[in-house]
Amino acid sequence: MEISQIQVSVDDVINHLIGLDTSKACGPDGIPARLLKECSQHDKLLRVCGIFNQSLSSGQIFTEWKSADITPIHKKDSKEPAENYRPISLLPIVSKVLGRCVFNCLYDHVNNLITPLQHGFLRNLSCVTHLLSVLHTIGRNLDKNIQTDVIYLDFAKAFDTVDHNVLLSKLKAHGVSGQLLTRFANYLSGRLQRVVIDGATSQWAPVTSRIPQGSLLGPLLFIIFINDLPDAAIGDVFTSLYADDTKIYRNINTIDDCMSMLKTLTNMHTWNRHNNIRFNAFKCKALTITRKKSPLDFIYKLDNLELERVSTEKDVGVNITNSLTWNTHIHAITAKANKLLGLLKRTCPLLNDVSARRSLYLALVKSQLSYATQVWSPDKIALKTQIERVQRRATRWILKQRVGVMSYRDRLLTLKLLPLTFDRELKDLVFFYKCRNGFTDLNVYDFVSPVSHGRTRLSNSYNLKTPVCKTSTFQASYFNRIVKLWNYICKFSPPTSFSTTASFRNFVTEHMFHLLHNHFDISYPCTWSIVRSCPCHP
Repeated sequence: MEISQIQVSVDDVINHLIGLDTSKACGPDGIPARLLKECSQHDKLLRVCGIFNQSLSSGQIFTEWKSADITPIHKKDSKEPAENYRPISLLPIVSKVLGRCVFNCLYDHVNNLITPLQHGFLRNLSCVTHLLSVLHTIGRNLDKNIQTDVIYLDFAKAFDTVDHNVLLSKLKAHGVSGQLLTRFANYLSGRLQRVVIDGATSQWAPVTSRIPQGSLLGPLLFIIFINDLPDAAIGDVFTSLYADDTKIYRNINTIDDCMSMLKTLTNMHTWNRHNNIRFNAFKCKALTITRKKSPLDFIYKLDNLELERVSTEKDVGVNITNSLTWNTHIHAITAKANKLLGLLKRTCPLLNDVSARRSLYLALVKSQLSYATQVWSPDKIALKTQIERVQRRATRWILKQRVGVMSYRDRLLTLKLLPLTFDRELKDLVFFYKCRNGFTDLNVYDFVSPVSHGRTRLSNSYNLKTPVCKTSTFQASYFNRIVKLWNYICKFSPPTSFSTTASFRNFVTEHMFHLLHNHFDISYPCTWSIVRSCPCHP
């Protein structure tokens, strides 16, 4: 099936203009998003639709729409080397509106052609689905005392080195043809860019390769570019992708298993050469996850360079260790959250508005403690307490209360906040509800099993089977711990009684606040849980 033409309607243009984020910076043309948004209903502005369709039918794009201001964003390490900065393109807002129209049509066309191993920048998929689908398999291997080797691959300046000719050939292979293919060729060619720092600008320079970062089309085009990369894997070597973040993994029993991993690395290196892109071997890492005292150590090489072996690796923001425990990750995020809380205390001493202080906490501090909790939620009381301690301090700062003046429970109720343990369990339940009802492209029944009725006519048809786990690590993983949470919440109301995710979330939230108000016992050293699954609450 091919797609050769795109036609946009006036309603499409109006909706995209109305939906513009006015906080976004404008491009080289200096036209702000607010101007376009507020003039979205003006008759003359609606002529933009005709210009868009003319561009789409002719396959040509105005040169002004292909210019970009480059803002370098520091990534990590030293601020001196230029390679430690990520270039972000600020494009003209009008061209981004047209790009969104093209994106919607292209996405609908290629969605079913994208490998299911790709989780980045796709609807109903996320970092959480990416990590859970991989870590459950690795956790099951760990539970069976099977070693798993994971190799994290790093593209060298992935978006900046995409060969335009190769990309166009892959678009053609994905059914893009005619004027639309011509338009993409024009979209990628003749582009200009300049660097803007603190108001100072460089000279304009041509762009011969690279997908603009900052455009809606950029990530989708890159996903298409690397869509056939998993084909390089052989045997039982698995591949998982989140945009350009790539990893391969497999269970290791013999040296032959390691050789199949090495062969996959070789195949991927060959794929790189054919596609004029490369991995940065110095940043590629090998991680062995096992409980064995004497694991099988194998030297993996890429382009004749030995890959560094690590005991911990950050995977889309989550620290993965060789034992699949979360001590390292929790220490890291609580340290960062405490630093940010300290920064707020030092910089906002005169801010007396409680709602403003609460908003700052939620945006800057709690966000650090809440990212991807479905993946790393702790099972040990000490770790739960370590995380909760940050919020305890934060609530005292928000309300300007001294220690001992107001209990933690009362502070939570005053601020309408849940304990962080409750918050993690709420996220677990809502995520499972979304997966179960098709709002997320992750089939939960690949990981959990419903209870079979048999002769138990009174059993709840929504209940899940309790998993059999040998290790506490695997027992605490998402698809195992969700069983107890889900079975518990289904006792109060069947999941079919909720028409939307929001209604389910509100129900669970109200239930948690009821428990907090009536049953929260601050005398226990642990933090709360709706299922009381800890030694303090047998």
